[in-house]
Amino acid sequence: MKSKKLLLINGISAIIGFFVIAYASSDKEGGKIFYLISRFVEVPDLRNMVYFTCFILLILAFLAFFLHDENSKVNKKTYQFLFTASILGFVPFFSYFSSILALVSGVLYLTDYVSLSKKDV
Repeated sequence: MKSKKLLLINGISAIIGFFVIAYASSDKEGGKIFYLISRFVEVPDLRNMVYFTCFILLILAFLAFFLHDENSKVNKKTYQFLFTASILGFVPFFSYFSSILALVSGVLYLTDYVSLSKKDV
């Protein structure tokens, strides 16, 4: 990876994407995880928010894919998880899997960022 800032941006945006996708695809009347939050914030069309979030994650996954070096110390699986999470988010049935993969990708990006930051110091 040519830029450590891209690692940080992808990690933070993947974790934010996890929360957005999980909230927007949760069943508010069924007592799911985000029921209390949904009582305070009502957005009429949450599916478009999921599509927009998945589109942003897809762009970030492509950027990471094109900037990845073969001799890079960044794990190749991180952007593959982000790419898979962004593609699965477009299918309503797989939204929960998409949010889990976005969380895993975000954690992997942030651990790669921390490990590369420690090696430079």
